[in-house]
Parts: sequence; structure tokens; C-alpha cells
Amino acid sequence: MCAGAGILACVNQSPDLEDCEQGLRLLFNWVSSAARSDTGAINVSITGNAGDHSITSPPAGRDIELLPGTYDFIAWETATNVTVDGTTVTVSSTDGVADEPQEFTAGTVRDEVLNTDDYQEVTVPMYQQTRDLIIRMSFIGDGAPHISAITGTVDGIALSRDIVYGFPPVDGRTRPVAITAGEIPYTFAVADDGWYTGRRTLLGIDGDDAQVFTVRVGFDGDLYVEHEITLTTDFNGFHTQDVGQPWVISLMMEIGLSLDMEIIDWTSGTDSWLEAE
Repeated sequence: MCAGAGILACVNQSPDLEDCEQGLRLLFNWVSSAARSDTGAINVSITGNAGDHSITSPPAGRDIELLPGTYDFIAWETATNVTVDGTTVTVSSTDGVADEPQEFTAGTVRDEVLNTDDYQEVTVPMYQQTRDLIIRMSFIGDGAPHISAITGTVDGIALSRDIVYGFPPVDGRTRPVAITAGEIPYTFAVADDGWYTGRRTLLGIDGDDAQVFTVRVGFDGDLYVEHEITLTTDFNGFHTQDVGQPWVISLMMEIGLSLDMEIIDWTSGTDSWLEAE
């Protein structure tokens, strides 16, 4: 191997190009979202039959040299509360509760470095890896004025998954599978319009599992009720539709003095869809 000697110099020393590192340009193509303004260097893992490498690159790309062979290029932006191991992305947890990942992009491509004196390019497609889920609730009925606090959890959420199942998934599937899944907590604050709203940033859903929202509504006098709401079909566009915007689930609930809750209306989709309605 003749690292740094250049292709022509390497050929002069060895007629077999398989012993020569080939010069190529590593580039990135942001498919579904732009690079973060604070991205800095892009992390790149390169694995192949001619060796493994870990490098960093500016978002504009960089020149590298590799021996001929087939390689997997995995690239990702550094993000808070996120680790990347191979093509597996995982959100961290604190005391058993999933943390909130910072938004980031990542991608992977398999490409071949050829035995040639021609300059080559490898482009890694970079996909959005997180999306915000907003849950909004409005309450009517005789029990509504007595609400003191609202919390909840959503189950069936991806805690680790493959990079290719971001936003949108590379293969276009509506409900990509997770490697590990669990629940995430929500807290809700009441806005001036009377809607209780909570917002979390997610890696995605587990397409093999149901998405169940468990809401706990507290009332004056330390009373509370819990209600489970299956929202599985309301997540069918979460990974694929209008992925540059938050996904919003809005629930209208009626609650009486007996504290029984009933859903009387709901919508799911993006902000733009809801505004159009």
C-alpha cells in the first residue's frame, strides 16, 4: 500500500493497482432535510473488504484515499442523547426513561472503489433521523373546569432502529420496524386557547407494535383518572408524509362530573393539514 504517494507514483512502484490507494471525493446529499447549522464535522465510518476507517468530514465533503474494494459508508451528524453503532441509532436513557434526541441527519451507502486512475466520487444520502410528535387535548363537560394536571405516555416508540428507517425510510415503508421499542413520557401545559399540549422529539415508531397513548388526568382533591387510547393508525404517515413538519394528534375529550372520559373528535397529520382543515 502506498498511502499518500499518489496513484501514478504507486503504479511506478507496483503494476498491480490493487496495491494502490485510489483517490476519491466523499460527498453528502441531504435528501429530506438540510444539515444543521451547528453541525460541524460529519462522522464517517467506512468498512469494507480492504480495511476499516473512521474519519470526519466537512458537510461539503472531502478527498480521501482507499484501496480498491467494496465499502459501506455510514455518515451521521453528532447529536445529543444519540449514539450510532454501525447502522444502529439509539437514544439514550436516564433512570430508565428515554431521553429526547437532538435532531440530526444520517445515511449509508455501499459503493465500490475501482482499480482506475480516474477520479471517483462516493455520495452518501443523508436522511432526517428525528421528528417531533405533538399531542393536543381539549376538554369539555362538567368535569373540565376541575382539571389540575395532565401527564401521559406513548408506547410503541422506537428507542433504537436502523439508520435507513428515518424520515422517510429508504425503502418507503410506512411502518418501519424498530430494534428496541418502549414508551416515552409526556407532560402537558395549557395554552391560551385552552388546549393542553405536549411535544417530544422521536426516533420513530415500531411498525410491528401498536401505538397506545395512556393519559392521566388529575383533578382537584387529588383525584385522577387514566384512559388508554389506541392511536396506531394515526401514525401511519409519521415516517413518510410531509416529514419536514411536526406530526400533530389532536383529541377532543368530554368529561363529566363522574370523571368518565369519552373521545368525541380527533385529527392526525401535519400542521399544514390541520390548518387546511
